[in-house]
Amino acid sequence: MRVYPSSYRLLILLTLISNMKPGAWVELQDVDGQVHTDDDTIPEDWPLKRFTEYLVQAFAQFETNAHAAVFGGQYLADAGFVNIQHNYIKLPYGTWPKDKVMRLVGMYYRTACEEFFPAVGALHFPKMGWEKNEMEIFFAECRKSMRDPRVHAYGKMHFWSGQKPLDAE
Repeated sequence: MRVYPSSYRLLILLTLISNMKPGAWVELQDVDGQVHTDDDTIPEDWPLKRFTEYLVQAFAQFETNAHAAVFGGQYLADAGFVNIQHNYIKLPYGTWPKDKVMRLVGMYYRTACEEFFPAVGALHFPKMGWEKNEMEIFFAECRKSMRDPRVHAYGKMHFWSGQKPLDAE
């Protein structure tokens, strides 16, 4: 839902709910596009933190929200859904977790992020005045930063679900 301006986002969800049977459920899933830590190990100028800040600026130019996943419950409520539920999982940026499964998740998520940076950057960063060589250097810094085991950063994958009211038409 992050790529749609608010008016389109609501229209999509209103269209969705109007085509559902009463009592039916819908689920929204999205990564929140933020950098989190439980132990304050993220440096203030950490490249990946800066990347997320730049994305907020870039998405705002298109009247969209880079952190839309956080607001899924509000989007569902605005469209008329009830019994809204929320859950999330942590997605480590890299292989720093001690837990084997989370370390594997971190390895795959880091790889996905490394592919994502130049793709989204090529679309948004030039519109903010970035040159190609500046982007390449910055994305290399981001890739390197995710390989620092001292930084225990993660993103969140949000899961929002809502039900069409039983008494709805």
